[in-house]
Amino acid sequence: MDEKLKKLLKERFAGVVEAAKEVFGDNLESVVLFGSASRPEDARPYGDVNIAIILKRGRPRMDEKFHFYSIMERFIVPFFMGIEDLERLLASGDLYAFRLTKDSFVLYDEEGRVSKLLSKEYSFEKAWVQLRKLAVASLGIALQNYWRGAYGEAVESAYKSLKAALQLLEVSRSSERSSPATLDREILRNYNPKDIEARVFNSLRLARITGLNRDDCRRMLDETLRLVSSVLGVESRRFEEIEEKVRSKGIVPSIVKAWEEGGRIRWGIYYTDGEGRISGFEL
Repeated sequence: MDEKLKKLLKERFAGVVEAAKEVFGDNLESVVLFGSASRPEDARPYGDVNIAIILKRGRPRMDEKFHFYSIMERFIVPFFMGIEDLERLLASGDLYAFRLTKDSFVLYDEEGRVSKLLSKEYSFEKAWVQLRKLAVASLGIALQNYWRGAYGEAVESAYKSLKAALQLLEVSRSSERSSPATLDREILRNYNPKDIEARVFNSLRLARITGLNRDDCRRMLDETLRLVSSVLGVESRRFEEIEEKVRSKGIVPSIVKAWEEGGRIRWGIYYTDGEGRISGFEL
């Protein structure tokens, strides 16, 4: 990351650091920005901003959390932990550990301890399992948002699903199962612009910023579902099959879940019936 971008991020989130200092005082160890917000070129306008608030001793009291929430903008999503929690998290090699070490920017680190921890090499085998689950689960969230009429959110979830799948593919192709790229443009370097992976991924990237209508959303979800299934090497019903099943029952799904089972993507479709009860079926 170049110095100009580092300066931009520190200026943009200076208020978060000051708020953390105000609330936690001498107990504040570090403030770490992670996820897409740490990559301005990939960040979605008005998207959530993930911030790790790391304390020297223990975890924050409830009143401290409420105080912090009260002075923060609503799109800031804080994750509170002690320095010992961070050490255990990194040692576990889960998906949050991967995000914090490979997809982050340290906004404040009083003694440099957190920066040192994040710079070490860790095994992320657990993270790759979770990333696969994320790729599938995000498809369910995408369809759920589609039926809610939230097409922008549907495309955002489809983007997350395909990105996770392409990152997993990169890991599987690496002889050392090394960490995949996190920047979109670095992921796209693995593909020719005319490849279906690049074409669909770029379409999703653009749509999550510019917006889209129902028909375009439907088309993109269909393409994403087919591509993610192919990349993960699993079978799945096509989007039009799922949509036809929903239409035949005359329902509007309120919850859609997707998970992998027996080499297939399974679907749980849930809705509120005429008596206000939650009903559903699986595909």
